[in-house]
Amino acid sequence: VVLEKEVDGAEIARVEWRIDNVKAKLKDCVGRPLVSPQFQAAGLSELRLMVFPSLGLDISGLSMREQKSRYEARIAEGKFTGALKFKVVTTFGDRLTIRFNLFVGDAVQGPLEHNFAEHIIHGAEFVANWLDSLRSGSLVVGAEVLSVQSGSCVGGGDQ
Repeated sequence: VVLEKEVDGAEIARVEWRIDNVKAKLKDCVGRPLVSPQFQAAGLSELRLMVFPSLGLDISGLSMREQKSRYEARIAEGKFTGALKFKVVTTFGDRLTIRFNLFVGDAVQGPLEHNFAEHIIHGAEFVANWLDSLRSGSLVVGAEVLSVQSGSCVGGGDQ
């Protein structure tokens, strides 16, 4: 859901992605991120949110069964964290600097600022327990786009 919202007198775009049955969905994608449907906000298209659950120690050498077992153990312990990343495929020259907040439930990281023309994915780790933010088995994550600056930096213009 993309909402227009006013913050300090400025219009911003707030994107909310409600992940229903989040425990099962994250278990099904252990070892890779859970990716939102594509959306548009703040005049930008081809946007996505990516949820990266943290299973603790390095899991790269574990089989899929072992990774899912580790995931189930983290849920059973009642402590679950991870990272949320914002993916912006749209480019406008060699500069697409976006100021934004990311949120998981009530936990907010930001404002963050990143030039998506240089790298199309940027995000933040969330250390608060995500299980505390579940509502009827669903988790709401999202982004608030505070400002967008685009264009070319060629010729020593203002950066």
